[in-house]
This record gives sequence, C-alpha cells and structure tokens, in this order.
Amino acid sequence: MTADIRQESRIFYDTEFIERGPDYPLTLISIGLVNDKGETYYAVSSEFREEDCNDWVKANVLPYLGGSPRKTRAEIANDIVQFVYPDKPRWYGYYSAYDHVLLCQLFGTMIQLPKGWPMYTRDLKQMLDEIGNPRVPKDLNGGILHNALEDALWNKRVYEWVSRNHKARMEALFNDIGLSYKEGNSYYKRGETKGMDENRVALQLDEGEGYYGFYADFGFERATGQFVSHSVWE
Repeated sequence: MTADIRQESRIFYDTEFIERGPDYPLTLISIGLVNDKGETYYAVSSEFREEDCNDWVKANVLPYLGGSPRKTRAEIANDIVQFVYPDKPRWYGYYSAYDHVLLCQLFGTMIQLPKGWPMYTRDLKQMLDEIGNPRVPKDLNGGILHNALEDALWNKRVYEWVSRNHKARMEALFNDIGLSYKEGNSYYKRGETKGMDENRVALQLDEGEGYYGFYADFGFERATGQFVSHSVWE
C-alpha cells in the first residue's frame, strides 16, 4: 500500500442552506471556502428554489448572495476538488454539523468523498468550549453576515486568534509549574504531584480553570511520566 504523502491544508468553510424539517433534505444555497494561503472559493447553487426559503433566509441570506453565476452541485463539487488539489483538506467550520452534511452531499454520500478526504469537520465552537468559551473579539468581524464566503473568512480569523491566545495561555501555565512549553513535544513532570489516578494527574496548579484548561489539551502517560500534547489546534 502506498502512503498518502499529500500535504494537509486547512480549509475554512461555511454554507448557507434551506432547512425545512425532518421530511425534507437540507438544500444548499451557497458555499464559501478559504485556505491557509488566503485563497478563496465561492459559489451559489442553481438548484435551490427561493420559494422554499423561510422568511429569515429571504431577509438575511438571499439579498447578500452576490452576482456570481449560479452553478449545479456537480459543478461546485468539481470546483472544490480543484480548489483543494493537490493538498489533502483539513476542514474547519463553526457550528458545522449541517455544513459537513451539505459538503458530503455535493459528492453523493459521505463514503463518496474524494479519496483521503476526512469524513468530519473540526468545529471551532467545540474548540472554543474546550478552553472555557472565551468571547471572540468583535474586531474579527469582517464583511456581510450570512454570506458564506465572509463567514468562512471569519472562521479563519477566529482559528488564528484562538491559536495565538491558546499558545500564550499554555506557555503561562507551563511557566507556573516550571516547564517549557512547545507544541508537539512531550513534557516531563517536575516536583511533586497533588495526586494521581488512572486518568489524570494534578500538578502544582490550583484546581479550576487553569487545571482543567491545562488538562484538556494534554494527556498524562502514567507509564512514562510524560505529558503529551494532543495538538488540538492543529
């Protein structure tokens, strides 16, 4: 078996869609993508019906679709493959459960995604929750809300903001317990622990936000006495 040596690329994306309840499939209206390099892709589907949109979508989404030529879902799927190529995508979204379904449905079913593409999207909201749900600065807001491309660009800015702040926070936590922090490294405990069980160890940190925030991102290997970064922001 040949190893997949393609480079991974972060792709931040968002969709606008029609949701009409359990008796109807989700219907794509538009999709926007932006990669690590800042390159973008945006498309509006030709296969949705405006009369199926609820009043909120008609007021907050349809007026901001822009004048791009509308495309079939098959054309959009092909465009996305070309946009990602030759890299292997690492998808990021915000409240992305429906976004991921709509992305998969462009290709048919989830198992029909292009070979090597992940069958999941990393959710920025979940990442924020795991570090205490910090308030996202308003100055990260960009253009039009509920435009798929503008929202994808916002997702990228949020990821970058969280990554910077997460690293600074981890460095401070490590400094407090006499360790040097570097993402991806293993970390050896120093000093005495407060206590240890099968699943976790409490170092010289007060229990609370610092302790739990610290533990959320690092696993303790009891056999080796090491903390190992899970690299949650990769």
